[in-house]
Parts: sequence; structure tokens; C-alpha cells
Amino acid sequence: MSPQIQNFIDLCGWGASRFLIFSQNIDGLLVYYSHLMPLILALALGVFVYLKNRESLASRWLFAAMLLTSVWLFFDLILWATEKPAFVMFFWTLVNIVEPLIYVSLLFFIYAFISGKDIPFKRKAIIFALLLPIVVLAPTTNLGLESFDLSNCDRNAVEGPLTFYGYTLEFVLLFWVISFGVRSFMQSPAKAERQRIMLAIFGAAAFMLSFSAGNIIGSLLFNWELGQLGLFGIPLFVAILSYLIVEHQAFNIRVIGVHVLVTGLILISGSILFIETVESVRIVLIPSLILIFILSYYLVRGAEKIEQREQMEDLAKDLRKSSEQIYAYSKDLSDANEKLKELDKLKSEFLSFASHQVKAPMAVIKGYASLVRDGNYGKVNTEVKEVARKIADSADRMIELVNNLLDMRKIEAGKMEYDMKKTDLVDMTEDIVNDLRPLADEKKLDLSFESQVPFAKAVVDPIKFRQIIFNFVENAIKYTPSGWVKAQVLEDAQRPSNLVVKVADTGLGIAPSTITKLFQEFNRGDRAHKEIRGTGLGLFIAKKIVEDHGGEIWAESDGEGKGSTFYVSVKKA
Repeated sequence: MSPQIQNFIDLCGWGASRFLIFSQNIDGLLVYYSHLMPLILALALGVFVYLKNRESLASRWLFAAMLLTSVWLFFDLILWATEKPAFVMFFWTLVNIVEPLIYVSLLFFIYAFISGKDIPFKRKAIIFALLLPIVVLAPTTNLGLESFDLSNCDRNAVEGPLTFYGYTLEFVLLFWVISFGVRSFMQSPAKAERQRIMLAIFGAAAFMLSFSAGNIIGSLLFNWELGQLGLFGIPLFVAILSYLIVEHQAFNIRVIGVHVLVTGLILISGSILFIETVESVRIVLIPSLILIFILSYYLVRGAEKIEQREQMEDLAKDLRKSSEQIYAYSKDLSDANEKLKELDKLKSEFLSFASHQVKAPMAVIKGYASLVRDGNYGKVNTEVKEVARKIADSADRMIELVNNLLDMRKIEAGKMEYDMKKTDLVDMTEDIVNDLRPLADEKKLDLSFESQVPFAKAVVDPIKFRQIIFNFVENAIKYTPSGWVKAQVLEDAQRPSNLVVKVADTGLGIAPSTITKLFQEFNRGDRAHKEIRGTGLGLFIAKKIVEDHGGEIWAESDGEGKGSTFYVSVKKA
């Protein structure tokens, strides 16, 4: 530093700055307030929005604009505090370079915020061409700053033509922002979207206009203290963005972000009270705090409304989604129901075909086989009799299958008809035992019947109920290789108003895993399936018939090889 400049500094009484920005050289009433509050506020908003929306182009450009604004404010505050002419020239040059970059970032932000797209490449090229003289010539020539002003103690630099070129460029960019915003506003049909555009353009334009006006006033009138008023456009822009975030969810930031922002506003403004002790500054700050408290109240209230609205929207979305799913399921069920109807029709047609085209021929085959076996067509040897017997048995099984299929079809369609009569179950069971005794004698089984009640009458369909008891006794004989089969009629010990028909045997028995699904259609025990032929429909049909009678049917067994017992319980007449 030359002795002349050092003598000038000594004469002016400039004090040394601390941390670049704190010194006794700052005597402007609003300097700290106009710089530090917007600096912290702009930086906080830019960082917060960026962290919440890193993928958003608009949030990235807003972060760039707020970061550059904070840098500019810090550099400008150094100009107020420093006592070193070299620092004044250096940071003043940086301020002149950063300032138009702020405007460019705001233009890019507004374009991305409104259109959702990046600004076209050709327009970018034009903008960067306009910026090039400032970026290149300001730090390398005296076109930006001609010299350090030693005519007074204000520590100013003499601005050159490049600085005023920058001010002109700022107004061009401001006009660009306004014209693009107005055009977008006119083209938007939605009221909410038009409000969002209007607020964004108003906030950005207020920021840019007040910023430019403050600098121009300072340059033309050499009154930089008066120029500080222009910096209050920054808090205005931040306030408008805060409103956009809350009311229009501009960056998809949740309610907690607004609370953080409001708390930051209060803390920042409150902390300014301790930076300057001048009473006049306190008078300025106290109304500002009141205004910020009012702003915080409306922001929080708006945030709570948004939270409620989001909950309602989420609920509405869930309801719409559920409604759509229900409609889809309903349509699928309707389609499935139509297909089931078609299949049911085909099934009915098939069973009708089976009844007429299979059952009748099987009855004829059985009849002829029985005639051959009994010698009605002449004496036949033992081998032919055995073949005739097997033919008759096969025909019986086929007729049984057809009958079971027809019964199952009637049960599923709810068309099973009953002829209910008062019937003596003792006589019925005893007759069945007598009818099947020859089958038991062939296997050398001890088949017996006993009744604990002389008369046991119940209101049942005698034909269908006889079919159930007949199946019980016949199956017991089939599934008992040796030993005994016993049929009983007795009172139900658990329900005295009921009668029980019980059929027990010493046959194959039933595994515990099988007994729970024994009465399902087409289900038979594993061992029975291997050793005895059957359809697996008899017990299923029996269960349905008994349930239609208001009764109960079940089976018990100690396991495979330990025999089994079948029960059917119905109310007494």
C-alpha cells in the first residue's frame, strides 16, 4: 500500500475490520439489518428448498439465485466494513460480476417454475453472450471500476461504463421475466395456476426491481445508505415464496418445513437486535418483528389448512382407489359369474346326458349280466358266472356314480326335493341289515343289529335317508376285511331329543388327517382309495341330505387298522 493511501486512511480514521464485516466504519443506520437478515433468510430458503426437491429444476435454479444473493450481500457488507482500498476494489469487482448472475438465475428459475422445462439453448446462448463482457472484462480491465475515490472518506470506487452496462442488462432480464410471466398468465386456463404464476412473477419482479433501483440510486446519487432500501425486496420475495410453498405447495414441501422457516424468521430478526445498539435501529426492528410474527401466524395457520387438505386429498385418493378396485373386482366377479353360469349350464347338460345316455344302458347291461349269472340262458360254468358277476358289479358302480352326480348337481343347485314322512328308523335299519347280510356272509363277517329303543320315529325322506344308512352299512362291509359290523339305533346322549343311527366296524379305520375332510366331495381315505373302489361322493351327498334334515353326521376312528364308527343324528318325531 502506497504511503499516500495510508496517510489518507489515517486522516479518515478508518478502523480495522473484524471477520471482514464487523467494524466501526459502518455508520449506516440499516446496513446490518438490510444485509444480514436477507442473507441468512435467502440462504436458508434456497438450501431448504433444494434439499427437499433435488430433482426439481426450479428448486436448483432457486438455490443458485439465493446462494448468489447471499454471496453478493456478504461481499457488499465487506465493502462497508473494510478499511483496505485493495479489498474495496476486489470485492466491488466481484459484486458487479455476481449481481447480473443473480438476475440470470432468477430468470431461469421463473422459466422452470412456470413451464416445468429448462430455458431453450438458443436463449441461453444469448444470455451468456450478454454476460460475457462483464465476466471477462470486469476483472481484467478498468472498464468496470476506473479507480479508488480519494476525494472523500466514503471508501467508494469510481464505476466505469461496464458497471452501467450491467445495470442495463439487469433491466433487460427484468423485462424478460415480466413479459414471460404475463404471457404464461394469459395462456393458463386454471385459476389456481394463474394465481401461482402471478405471485411468483410479482415476487421475482419486486426483488429484481428493488435490487436494481437501490444500486442505481447509490451510483447516481452517491448515497449508498439510501440504496440499502432496495435490499428489502429480498425479504419480500422470500415472503411470497413462503406463501407459495404453503398455499400452493409449490415445491411439495411438507408442513414441518414451514414451521422451520417461520422459526428461522423470528430468530433471525430477533438476533439483529443485538448487532446494533443504536436506539433508532431498535425502533426499526421492533415493527419488523411484529410483522414477522403476523406472517408466521398466517403461515402456520395456512400450513395447518394444507395438512388437513392433504389428509382429505389422501382420503379421497384412497376412496377413489378403493372404488376403482371394487369396480374392477365387481366386473371380474360379474364376468366370472357369467362364465360360471355357462359352465353350470354345460354341467347340467352333461349330467342330463349322463342320466339318459349312460344310466339306462348300464341298467340293461346289469340286467343281462345277472340273467347270464343266474343261468336263465342256460347252464354256465363257474368262470362265466364270475365274469357275469364282475360285469354286473361294474354296471352297479357306474349307475351309482351317475346317481351320485345327479344328486350332487341337485344339491349344488338347491333343487334337491324331499318327501318328508314320519319313519321308524329301527325298522328301516333292521331291513337294511337283512338286505346286506348276504354280502357280509360272502366275506365271513359278523353283521348284527340292535336297538335300545323299541320304536324310533323321525320325520325324514325315507328313500334318501335309507340311502344314507344303506351306504353306512355297505361301506362298513366293503372296508372290513375280517371281524364284525354292528348297526344300532339309540337315543343321542348329548341331545335327548335326537335319535342316532350308529354303524361300527373293525375294518380299515381312518387316519386322523383324513377324518377332518372325509365328508368333502371326491375325498376318501388313502388306504381305502388303494384297496376299495368308490366315487368319493357318497359321504358328501349324505352330509348334505342330513343337514337339509336339520341333523348332524360325523365319523370316529382310533386310526388306520383300528376300525371306524359312523353316526347320523336327527330329531325325534
